[in-house]
Amino acid sequence: MVRRNRRQASLFVSDAEKIVADLHHLHDLLMVLQRRLTPGTEHYQAIDALSETIIRTIRSLSGKDPEWMQVKTSELKSEVGL
Repeated sequence: MVRRNRRQASLFVSDAEKIVADLHHLHDLLMVLQRRLTPGTEHYQAIDALSETIIRTIRSLSGKDPEWMQVKTSELKSEVGL
């Protein structure tokens, strides 16, 4: 009988952090390309769908929104007038 290693239930924290960092970089590259495209085109929509998947994956791995979606406290204070 062959002994099999038990698989882990989740990623190591360092692996998850590496994936999140790589996804941030990929998203930045995709946004540069998407800005060149006309909204509504097939390629624009494909990049948009991929962007949504990246966002969901980052939320799942890190438990928080991607950095580009987070409101900075200083920006929030200036909008409120504090």
